[in-house]
Order: sequence, then structure tokens, then C-alpha cells
Amino acid sequence: HLQQAIKDAEGIIAKANENVELERARMVAEVKKEMVDLVVDTVGGSTFASCLAVCAPNATVVSVGAASGDDALVNLMPLRRRLISMLGFNVMWVMFEPGLLQEALGTVVPLLASGDLRPHVAASFPLEAGGHAIESLSNDRPYGSYVLQIA
Repeated sequence: HLQQAIKDAEGIIAKANENVELERARMVAEVKKEMVDLVVDTVGGSTFASCLAVCAPNATVVSVGAASGDDALVNLMPLRRRLISMLGFNVMWVMFEPGLLQEALGTVVPLLASGDLRPHVAASFPLEAGGHAIESLSNDRPYGSYVLQIA
């Protein structure tokens, strides 16, 4: 009975953490007043679920990886309500299909250059502050990406 109680408590804690992440994503979206058309999630787990909270109607979510190591348990209602499309991408395919990366870059680079695709950058750091960037990324859990400046 003790093991079951521990398992139940872990489930409750995991659900509470997921709810906190979802609420955080909703609050960020409200503060930013900006919903996004495209999310590329490399983390997975509860972060994937948080991505849905900031998606505009007809947005696309691309799951590229699961750096968290956790499965994403997702409520499908937001996808249905806002007509969100979901795509999965396995980076390993690039090894087997060399033209795939060039094709993807051929699509993405012009969109970036034209401004039609605007990644949200939460912060930018010089390369020598990379350690601080990683610490900040872990502690602050920003809305958007971090950029390390090489030059």
C-alpha cells in the first residue's frame, strides 16, 4: 500500500507541476499579448503542453525532440479548438536523407530573411557568458530562445 501511495503522490505532484507550467504559459501569453503561429519544441514533456497555450488559431507545433526525457501527455482540446496542427520530426532522418536538411533550410532561410518567420528571442549573450546563459535558461525558463553571439 505504501508503494501505491508514493506512486499516487508522485502522479499528483507531476500533474501539479504540469498545471503550473500551463498557467505560466498562459500568463506569459497574456502579458505579451502575442500568440504565435509556429512553435518548435525540442524539450518535450510538460514544456510541450505549455507550447499549446501560446498558439494562435491555425498554428503549427513541431516536436523535434524530447530533451527533458519525459513523454508529453497532452490534452487534445486546445488543438481541436484552435485548429492547431502537430508535426513530429526525427533529426535522425537527416542522416538517412541528406537532402532533407538542405530542403528544410531552403524553406526556412527565405522565411527568416523576409521577416515572415520571426523567432522570439528571450535574451542574447556573448559566447563567453555561455555559462550564465545556461544557468539563466534553467532558472528563468524564458518565453523564447536564447542566442549565443559568436562574433
